[in-house]
Amino acid sequence: MKNKVIGLLLLLHPFIFWSIFFKFNLEFSWFLKESYKFYDLLYSAVSFTAFSLGVWLLTSKARFYIILIFWIFFAFYQTAIWGFSNNRYLSKVELGSDVSLALIRYDFGAVSSNNFVKLEKFERRFLFFVVRKELRQFSDVKKGSVNLSEDSITVEITSYDNNKTVESIEFNGI
Repeated sequence: MKNKVIGLLLLLHPFIFWSIFFKFNLEFSWFLKESYKFYDLLYSAVSFTAFSLGVWLLTSKARFYIILIFWIFFAFYQTAIWGFSNNRYLSKVELGSDVSLALIRYDFGAVSSNNFVKLEKFERRFLFFVVRKELRQFSDVKKGSVNLSEDSITVEITSYDNNKTVESIEFNGI
């Protein structure tokens, strides 16, 4: 019985973490780093190992083949589907050592023709986490940049029809 409970917790580990992150609007602190792929791959491998151990503890027959198939799908996903873009943001500016602003692209590809960009504030909390807060949202964004001036933040947006929009946000509004 003890192995079944541990196996179930290990099996549900990724879903539990995702639920907590979604509920409290958390993200890992490496979300805006240049080397985020390495950390994401490392975290994914550790989580998938926990998931595989949970499958191992819960299944009695053919467990080797089930886990082997899962690992083949995992390797395929990490190499072929995951995507190899350089960064997760269009533009980023540091407001301090613990606070950053970034334009994050949300594109749903073949699922939807709608794409948009959000200006989000990332504030470091705890050791490995940041809390994200949405400040503004822009639709049909081709290019975008965030610039820091003395008392405000300037967001420059170029849409797909090549119209430029410039918006200033004062620091006290953030």
